[in-house]
Amino acid sequence: MQSKRARWQDHVEAWGSSGLSQSAYCRQHGLPLASFGYWRRRLADAAVDSRVGVLPIKVSAPVTAEQQVQVRLPNGLVLSLPLPADALGLQTLLRSLCAC
Repeated sequence: MQSKRARWQDHVEAWGSSGLSQSAYCRQHGLPLASFGYWRRRLADAAVDSRVGVLPIKVSAPVTAEQQVQVRLPNGLVLSLPLPADALGLQTLLRSLCAC
């Protein structure tokens, strides 16, 4: 028998490829919309948590506004973004990227 988590994971994946809105998908499959939203967020948070790791960052010189950070994604896409000048800005940038 499939676990509750696995069942919801299957529904979230099927919804993602269905092209339907969440409410339309839930209506078609007899699912409570609130439960679907809860599990979609819970599974997304777990996926982000499992991908996030701590990497050491060494800054050898003061960061200037002209510097950029490059992020290379597994699909070959390279993002070049201005490097935030403070730790809070860098933290915000990294959290935003991890949420994608």
